[in-house]
Amino acid sequence: MPDPANGNPNLLPLGPVRMAGENFFAIPAGMSTSKYTHVILWCGSVGVPFGYANLN
Repeated sequence: MPDPANGNPNLLPLGPVRMAGENFFAIPAGMSTSKYTHVILWCGSVGVPFGYANLN
């Protein structure tokens, strides 16, 4: 179960979704994204995922 609030080392938190619709997030400099296959939208208020997408 993904859980960014508990410091899961296999996750890379990028920032909050600030508005409805298309959002863009910068990958930190020097960070390799090769081990990541999905993006998870996480609701920190209730601690649950509410959406995901494949990276390709």
